[in-house]
Amino acid sequence: MFPSGKYLIRCFVAEWLAGLKASTGAKMQLTPPGFSGDDVPQSFRLLEATLSTLEKSSWKSIEVEQLNDKLTRQMISGENATISQLVLKKGATVPRHAHVNEQYSWIVSGSLKFIFDDREIVVGAGEILLIPANAAHGALALEDTVDVDIFAPRREDWIRKDDSYLRK
Repeated sequence: MFPSGKYLIRCFVAEWLAGLKASTGAKMQLTPPGFSGDDVPQSFRLLEATLSTLEKSSWKSIEVEQLNDKLTRQMISGENATISQLVLKKGATVPRHAHVNEQYSWIVSGSLKFIFDDREIVVGAGEILLIPANAAHGALALEDTVDVDIFAPRREDWIRKDDSYLRK
């Protein structure tokens, strides 16, 4: 059985990029050999668009939003997801809410009690909780906590600052 076309294209692109790096040192160009200008195949234009949107960041360089006296947030969003870092002081609450986003909550340090309609789940340092889309929930910081949340699709309400439930 032959590999799929996508697999072959990925292999070709990987080999081509590796060859470019080897032949040009650190300089990388995204025009395939034998092509120029408008002759570049669409697959390579898509690759160029994807590679040109790569972004490296650090929590140190992202704005800290003081949402209330016990909660700060930092976030960055791409086209399809948002990642945020919340710092909650002991006793901080996130009021009950729901959103269309799937949510992964990774507790870096401390612990949060997540409150759902039918149960409560305590998540501690090093643990991750997956919250399905549209599941109503709230949270309580049982101690000073650093929480990294990943949302897909991205949090349009947060981007618009339409998140008054957090700012109480």
